[in-house]
Amino acid sequence: MSLIAEQIRRTRALTSEPFLANLIIAILQGDELAACFDARLPILGLFGGDPRPFVAEAHRRGIKFIPQVASVAEAVAAAEGGVDAVIAQGVKAGVDMYSVPPRSRKCSPP
Repeated sequence: MSLIAEQIRRTRALTSEPFLANLIIAILQGDELAACFDARLPILGLFGGDPRPFVAEAHRRGIKFIPQVASVAEAVAAAEGGVDAVIAQGVKAGVDMYSVPPRSRKCSPP
């Protein structure tokens, strides 16, 4: 059993409430997404890349798909790609916005 599959199993044992697994696309190493899909997580989040290629598979398995986005443009693209919602994270969140200079990621309301 993979590490993520074990973490999902343990989380399910601790709660009957829905929970989200939030994976970083840029550092996926193999079976993490498959483990989430196979476990039919209630909610899947992704960050650090284009989430649109994963929407159809998540929905096919009954998984709500809520990616984390770092700009208005990413939020619009994700919404147009069929996600259920987005988690908006600004440049002041204290993380590397996947190696894009913060000044180029300024967001303003549409």
